[in-house]
Amino acid sequence: MTELTVAMPVYNAMPYLPEAVQSILGQTLRDFRFLIVNDGSTDSSKEYLDSIDDPRVSVIHQENRGLGATLNRTLELCETEYYARMDADDVSHRERLARQLHHLQLHSAIGLLSTQIRFLVGRREIAGPPKPLRHREIGALLIRGVYAVCHPSVMMRVSVANAIGGYRIAGAGQDLDFFLRIHEASEVENLPDALHLMRIHCGSINAVAQEHVQLGRAYAVECALRRRHGQPEPTLADFRDAWQRRGCPRRVLDAIDRWSVVQYRKALVEMGQSRHVLGSLRLALTASCRPGALWRRVRHLMGTRRSADREG
Repeated sequence: MTELTVAMPVYNAMPYLPEAVQSILGQTLRDFRFLIVNDGSTDSSKEYLDSIDDPRVSVIHQENRGLGATLNRTLELCETEYYARMDADDVSHRERLARQLHHLQLHSAIGLLSTQIRFLVGRREIAGPPKPLRHREIGALLIRGVYAVCHPSVMMRVSVANAIGGYRIAGAGQDLDFFLRIHEASEVENLPDALHLMRIHCGSINAVAQEHVQLGRAYAVECALRRRHGQPEPTLADFRDAWQRRGCPRRVLDAIDRWSVVQYRKALVEMGQSRHVLGSLRLALTASCRPGALWRRVRHLMGTRRSADREG
């Protein structure tokens, strides 16, 4: 009996979509359902998806609803015990699903399991920052708004996801809110090995989108803190109003934070294109603007340079 559903939302994912799909179909674990939801793509994603000939694949086309609503739909359609995420421009290691499923089957208290990641720039892999392995350390970062698990690499128990009501936020921040709530309901862990490649490309570097992410992340943390202290959660509309009225110093710090995230991603692209000096300078500038993240950025830079040296 099939135990696992892999869910992939798709929105204008060409030309990366075929590689993402094939990385799932080529897994060492062969028995799973691959549920792909085309969320109103306007490129050639629909034509490619309709050409897939594999009995494990189910393709659904819908008008654009956004990521949160699309993920909830895949959860509603999931008839298996386990559910795994996949992004339409990423690549999964061929043993990812088998190793995650085995770990969850051995440890019944774990509701959600992620993996370490590497970044994929073109055809080049770059070391990703390490994520903590255990529940307590993961929670300590999540409550600070730090993504201590990688969303497209997660596998979870459907019963736990349904028990917390799935995804609640339609836009940016839906993943952090989901992680915080599932962390309250069950154990959350990361595997020690990098079993997922997260693609970084020019289309994924967007300063305007970062502002929406920043708002959603802050809202998710505020809701978690309210729950922790037995207080009612604010509505997203009320929180957005308060967010827009925050003082000038806070606005400046938030703008610096958004800028540094964009520069960090640009630095990764430059590293992947072998422009190491420029990438290193950009990373150093990013770290200087975000002192709290300085040591983590330096460690990541060292790992990136070592990775590049090995490949060279």
